Amino acid sequence: ILFFVITAQAAIAQSPSAKAYTSRGNALHAQGELSGAIADYDTAIAFDPDYAPAYYNRGNVRKEAGDFDGALADYTRAIELDPQLVEAYNNRGNTHKALRRYDDAMSDYSRAITLNPRFALAYNNRGAVWLVQGATDRAMADFDAAIRLKPKYAAAYANRAMAWWVKGDEARAQSAQLDQRRGAWLRRLVNGQRADVVDGHLVHDAVEVAIDVVTGRLDRVHPELLVRRIAGEEPDRLQPAAPVARL
Repeated sequence: ILFFVITAQAAIAQSPSAKAYTSRGNALHAQGELSGAIADYDTAIAFDPDYAPAYYNRGNVRKEAGDFDGALADYTRAIELDPQLVEAYNNRGNTHKALRRYDDAMSDYSRAITLNPRFALAYNNRGAVWLVQGATDRAMADFDAAIRLKPKYAAAYANRAMAWWVKGDEARAQSAQLDQRRGAWLRRLVNGQRADVVDGHLVHDAVEVAIDVVTGRLDRVHPELLVRRIAGEEPDRLQPAAPVARL
């Protein structure tokens, strides 16, 4: 990460630009320096008020810092500047979900899927909202779609297992979680060996909750209490040195 900070600083010294400041902001964000990252995104926007990645990335930092209104404003501005930016729809949906604005979240996830039918993260996140709303079959359909698109998608397996459990099929939930080909990392977690990253995705609390459910270590609770533990999956920061990733 330090390498990327130094590289971005060199780019700024050589030729200050919105892209250069956004790159350094991304590197600072990765180091956990949220205020420094926001300052760089602010500068990037001052250089180019129409530079969508700066708004998108600043929205990510603001959301992480708990400034949901600021994050929503940034994602919305990024979408206005780049209506094809599926990542912004996804992350705005996650922000709405954190605020329990489930209809707005559903709309954003669905729009992201319309723009990119292979965007696995949006299927997973929409499935979580379906589950909150009690539409278990629709939730499982979205989790299935996410897994078809990304066969090693850890969070989608955990979420689908929770959906099976909510539906009352605990045997199916346990089978889904402990699948021999795709669930070795879950077995390591059950045995107390934490696996923090699977296929580039952080293993969130949702995984641990799902394991507790299917192994009998967690009492049955209202589905929303489980789903609220699911951290919305988000794409990586948009790196301005390359075209925006269309996942």
